Amino acid sequence: MLVHPTPEMDAMPVTDWVPFADWADGRVLLGDRRPTQAELDYHLTTLFPPVRPRRWLEIRYLDSLPDAVWPAVVFTLVTLLDDPVAADTAAEVTEAVATAWDRAAQIGLGDRRLLKAAIRCVQTAAERAPAELAESMQQLVRSVEKGRCPADDFSDRAVKYGIGNAITQLAQGEL
Repeated sequence: MLVHPTPEMDAMPVTDWVPFADWADGRVLLGDRRPTQAELDYHLTTLFPPVRPRRWLEIRYLDSLPDAVWPAVVFTLVTLLDDPVAADTAAEVTEAVATAWDRAAQIGLGDRRLLKAAIRCVQTAAERAPAELAESMQQLVRSVEKGRCPADDFSDRAVKYGIGNAITQLAQGEL
């Protein structure tokens, strides 16, 4: 987080962990004061969740997917949002895990309830996919059915070869 100690000073990084809420509530004072509206507005521009509402949904992870599966992931996302039957199916199968954000962040598809919902969602999209996406969709469905996500291949390489070599392989298009 960056803070302007005084209006005349340039922004300075906060080097100790201070939640913005603690600063806003006055539990911690930075620069001997609480934040201004401008500081809150700026702070909100520095948050990068995977999906960010900005008068539209900014889906921030699509450009980091492997070439083989990104078409399937985009199709799945669009289908589950736009196709009324698919959207109803997704809403129904995710209802039981709708508040499992921490669990999803910690173990993802390692949670059997999240896995079950994810499998049904990608299968629902796959049933509607055009023929030209068949290979990409099949790869995505197989991966999800195994409880894996696209990042798992990179993680496997990082464990096997080290992070530096895994990044090099990724940069050279070997993943």
